[in-house]
Amino acid sequence: MSLHFINMNAPSIGTMQAGLLQEVTALLSTIDRGECVFLGGDFNCTLEARDCSGTQCAPAAAKKLRGFIDSVELLDAWRNLHPDSNAFSRRSDGGGSRID
Repeated sequence: MSLHFINMNAPSIGTMQAGLLQEVTALLSTIDRGECVFLGGDFNCTLEARDCSGTQCAPAAAKKLRGFIDSVELLDAWRNLHPDSNAFSRRSDGGGSRID
């Protein structure tokens, strides 16, 4: 079995995020099913409402990211290990978010 490690840093602009997700989807389509893929980095987006507070929430972007994750059969490892936790990796005056 092969291991594939992919690190990405998504832009904070929604249209640019969508383009990057399309590129990553194309890349993932070149990897055989059953091989192990680790995709990490800074997505600049949260997946769930509980992953953000204040002005850090962007429901439309979250929906696109969730669709991407579901379409390529990835999982949120942190959420699987901490199903009931609310923790933020980024804080600002406008709130916080778990985006990395």
